[in-house]
Amino acid sequence: MFKKKLFGSLAFRVLFSSIIFIVTPLIFYALYMYEAGYREKLNDVFTEMHLYQKDQVNLIKQIESSNLNFLKAIHELIVLIQEQSGKASLNKIDRLLKNFGTEENLSALFYLTVNKDSLLICTNSSLKEYENVNFTPYFDLSYIKSIYDNIFISKDPVFGHSLFITVPIKNSSLEIIGIAGASIALSKLVNKLDTVRTLYDANVSIVDDQGSILASTAIKRVHKKFIEVSSFHPKPPKEFIPMKQLPSVNEGYEFYLEGKKRFLTSIDLPATTAKIVLTIPSSSFLTKLYKSFSELASLLVFILIFGAITSFILTIRFTKPLNELHQVMKYVGQGDLNHQFHKDPLGFEINLLGEQFNQMVISLGNYIEEVKKERAFKEAYQKELQIGKEIQASLLPTGIIDFHDVQSAIYFQPAKEVAGDFYDWMQKKDNLFITIADGVGKGISGCLYAFDLRSTLRACETIYDDLSEITIKTNAIFCEDTKETGSFVTAFLAKYHAPTKELSYINCGHNYPILKRGKGYIERLETSGIAFGVESFDSVEMKKINLEPNDFIIFYTDGLTDAQNKDRKLFSEKRLINIIETASYNTPEDLIKLINLEISLFTKQTDQYDDITILILKI
Repeated sequence: MFKKKLFGSLAFRVLFSSIIFIVTPLIFYALYMYEAGYREKLNDVFTEMHLYQKDQVNLIKQIESSNLNFLKAIHELIVLIQEQSGKASLNKIDRLLKNFGTEENLSALFYLTVNKDSLLICTNSSLKEYENVNFTPYFDLSYIKSIYDNIFISKDPVFGHSLFITVPIKNSSLEIIGIAGASIALSKLVNKLDTVRTLYDANVSIVDDQGSILASTAIKRVHKKFIEVSSFHPKPPKEFIPMKQLPSVNEGYEFYLEGKKRFLTSIDLPATTAKIVLTIPSSSFLTKLYKSFSELASLLVFILIFGAITSFILTIRFTKPLNELHQVMKYVGQGDLNHQFHKDPLGFEINLLGEQFNQMVISLGNYIEEVKKERAFKEAYQKELQIGKEIQASLLPTGIIDFHDVQSAIYFQPAKEVAGDFYDWMQKKDNLFITIADGVGKGISGCLYAFDLRSTLRACETIYDDLSEITIKTNAIFCEDTKETGSFVTAFLAKYHAPTKELSYINCGHNYPILKRGKGYIERLETSGIAFGVESFDSVEMKKINLEPNDFIIFYTDGLTDAQNKDRKLFSEKRLINIIETASYNTPEDLIKLINLEISLFTKQTDQYDDITILILKI
């Protein structure tokens, strides 16, 4: 029970929310800062490595330049000796090389003589091991001629690989008769490069254009080969050192050696196709980063523990007035509106909420009384609407038209309790007056204006016989009734003279009735005119047509053709005409049933939007 109460309390939820919304973002922020710090430090390390390598390049350029100038000076001396003696004296050259061969950046100075077979034979050298050695297997005369700056890396008969700086010696015919050169062993050069700056556990290597290590301060790596890969293989071949590009660092790589990760960067060795490779262990820059992260983690743990305890205790106290408010709400929820909330010294916003709740309970009591009164009013209003519906139904003609050879059928369906549509007929001797009308709007207002028009029409039809005169007089009276209300009624008026079967008709802004002849073709009873109540008029357009036996006349309001389905598509006059033209029926009642069926299938119980009235006559 205690466990359930603890974990279900607001204090626990506040504690849990604090962890989720405060501590968790701090943890993510710490991780982000760690990642950002890692990237920044990594870039700093590689920036320092690149600066280191630029210093190495500058050193090599100085060595190459100074030694090349030195060799050019020797070249001038050899040329001078040639001019004095007629040929290069090997003894003088030997003394010259040995006197200057102690240059600290050099491994050896040498002179290669081109013999009759175009072989390069070392005849003089400051290094005894070079003497009488054929250098052609390492670099021949054609290679010397092909290179531009006379500086290259090649195999060395003594040091494995060396950086060679050469100056060709030519005779008066500009033929190369010898080569003055200097060699710097790559093993010596990498040790020299390693002293340019001090980096923790840095290794310097020189690799050829295929990635093979020619010399290195880490001797075990010599003869191995760097290869670039997209992912590390668990067990790469021993002769290969796979390296992978670091995505966030320009010209930066990482590789594993003896299970430890190292960083690598490279730069071109001046005047050669080789590269200088610098590597350092990845752990050399992470110590401070780990220390900073551990300090931040300790701070987060302290915030979590101290903040959790403090917020838990304070929340328990602050929730006391909330619990009281909960009890009051419980009683009110059970229907007892007499309980009220009492202020608490540490209630703060909850006191305000409690006061508002007290006001709400008072308002609720008042509202309940208002609802009771409103319900009684609505019940009385519904009864009045029902009475209005019954009155409207009593005013409209019922049954069928009993007039000579005319058959009839009627469908009338209001959209609300009372309708703005109406239909009517009146017999006067051998004339049958027919009216179908649609008042603007629906419900009570439309109903009142429509039946005002019906009463006026009936009065005029009783007095006058001419359909035009009836229409003009009725509109004049109706305009006086509507005044500036903007209300109007569309209507179609017809007078059928039985002896001659002549139909006179006037359209006051209404839908055109449809005439289906007994022979099967369709006509629309079209004539122009404005709705009743829009404005006064002195003349109307009236047309006449002779009817024949088995002719059907379909009068309707726009509620029929404007009926909508769930896709908001209209039933349309086209669909109505298609039913009238193609369906099989004999009586007006049969046709109304067919039309109602098609409307039901089309709308599929969609709410009726407008009043629907259909009046069908058969001659």
